[in-house]
Amino acid sequence: MLTTRLITQCRLSCQPRLASNLLTQTFKYSTYNPSVGAHEGYIPPDLTGIENRWSKMSEFDQTDLIDHLQERQSQPWGQLSTPEKRALYYIYYGPWGPRSEIPVESLASKVLKRLAVFVAVVGLAVAGFNWAVDVEEEQRVNQVIEKVKALKLEELKTAKDEQEKLKLQGQQNAADSQKGKRWWFF
Repeated sequence: MLTTRLITQCRLSCQPRLASNLLTQTFKYSTYNPSVGAHEGYIPPDLTGIENRWSKMSEFDQTDLIDHLQERQSQPWGQLSTPEKRALYYIYYGPWGPRSEIPVESLASKVLKRLAVFVAVVGLAVAGFNWAVDVEEEQRVNQVIEKVKALKLEELKTAKDEQEKLKLQGQQNAADSQKGKRWWFF
């Protein structure tokens, strides 16, 4: 099982030479026992404390253990030992994989979450900067408006003063012209 999986992985990873060497070395030193259904040179995996060790085991060791237990399941159930039954129960019904208590985040979800946080932080920073620039611009505009209003008021005052001056000059001219006419007639 372990060796067949290793041989398959070697074949898939484009290393057929290594796969054929493993195949010949594996079957050279082991003999097949049909009553057990396994090679005599095969050492079964350790099943003690599988509940505590499962999450720390490599994927390769996990698949080897699952393959071993599936082979043992094909035999009568009475021949299964208590640790094998416990390991089978844990593998089929235990809190690992999709049934784990704390779901393990995938790399893609971690990257997406961090990217979303980064975009949100950058967005808030840009919004804060734009708000500060808008406040400064609004203050400048208000100052300009105040200056324009002050200039308009001064222009209006000067325009009113000029109108009043013109009125006064017009009245004086009219009065002078009236005086001059009176003297003409007399």
